[in-house]
Amino acid sequence: MTLTTRNPGCVFLGPTLALSAAKKILPTARFFPPIQCGDLLRLLHEQPAYIAIIDGAFETTAAVWHKEILLCLEKKYLVYGASSMGALRAAELAQYGMVGVGKIYQAYRDGELNDDDEVAVLHTPAPNYIALTESMVNIRATLAQAVTADILPSAVAVLLAQYAKSLFYKLRTWDKLLALAVERGMDVAILNKLSHWLAGGGRVDHKQEDAVALLRHIQHATISADHGGIEHSLLVPRTVYLRAMLRAVTSGDSFTKALASLLAAMDSLAIAKQMPLGHDEQTVEPTPWLARLCRIQALLQINTSSHWPQDITRHLSYFSILYHWKAEPNSPQFYLLRIMAMLWLVLVREMVERDLIPQQAVIEHYSVQFRRQHQLLTQAALQDWLAKHDFSLADYHRLLEFSACFSFLIIEGHLDSVGVFHYQEEVPWVDAAVQFLTATVRVDI
Repeated sequence: MTLTTRNPGCVFLGPTLALSAAKKILPTARFFPPIQCGDLLRLLHEQPAYIAIIDGAFETTAAVWHKEILLCLEKKYLVYGASSMGALRAAELAQYGMVGVGKIYQAYRDGELNDDDEVAVLHTPAPNYIALTESMVNIRATLAQAVTADILPSAVAVLLAQYAKSLFYKLRTWDKLLALAVERGMDVAILNKLSHWLAGGGRVDHKQEDAVALLRHIQHATISADHGGIEHSLLVPRTVYLRAMLRAVTSGDSFTKALASLLAAMDSLAIAKQMPLGHDEQTVEPTPWLARLCRIQALLQINTSSHWPQDITRHLSYFSILYHWKAEPNSPQFYLLRIMAMLWLVLVREMVERDLIPQQAVIEHYSVQFRRQHQLLTQAALQDWLAKHDFSLADYHRLLEFSACFSFLIIEGHLDSVGVFHYQEEVPWVDAAVQFLTATVRVDI
């Protein structure tokens, strides 16, 4: 696995190291606030050269999920961790390819440290992120250094570490620790000696040292284009919770989300079927965007049939109803809905080949949602609606079957049912959807 310079790397940093100091080491990196749940999913489509996690938010917001990191590793992105939240996650995910750096990471990895509060601190908000308390790992490192420097007897250092551990992380400061030691009868002369030593620069910032080590490791890896890691092959299960979070971080209206999801599914299906790019590979090196477009176009072309025009027209009307759009011929809405219909029909064929027929109970479940959304709650309302759309009851039931399948597979993200396991998340496709639409409308595939 190697670093690339195609896109800058991303570093999640907070109170552990000053931003100005970090930028001196990695001037081309993009720096983000402490990482939290969902942040990595928003970066999936950007293909960063690397992702470095140092600080992370928790308690007041959901911490970064392990599966977010695993998704990045699945896509062969380099993910590093050190110092704080990064050290925790790197120790937990080292076997899957996350690269940990520093002594704190090693201590978690080897089981010497277990508690999250060892690295937790209270700090000011953005943009400065100034630490207001001391981390337990820094206290331990400082006490060890004090013993080495003959400032403290080792037995006293052990007691002070126990006192510090008893303090809530938001209250853990040197002043409070020394005051607690006095309350518990510790020799004041020894404590004064320690206090003067600390004031003279004796404090050890273990977290900052590891953060600098990580950034320098990345700096060296960027220059050598090799981080010395091991290739890992992952396939992360798209659980209901992960799919829900993927939908939550996807921006855009419901149509854009659905289109992005369809495009992502088509790309994954095209990859699985090893669709050709359809270009002269000797003379043209396609961009990732162009490669995706070519794969999808090739997939559409092999799915055409004598019934293709009629099927497109029928499903175009379904999408028009689903999204409350008028599909006037040659209008922008017409072309958008036509593309949706074409993409959807590829999945319909996959369903037919796999003999996947939705059960009546499933159709009824989604049809209840459909009737509520369209205010079809009485027989009279349904009859008026059928007349307005020139639908027979058979047409209506086919529409309900379509709505059930589309809701289950696309809106709710159960594409594994049609063999799309290595699902290219819709997040990177939201921004690309407009490009695809423009290109598709222009060439009229």
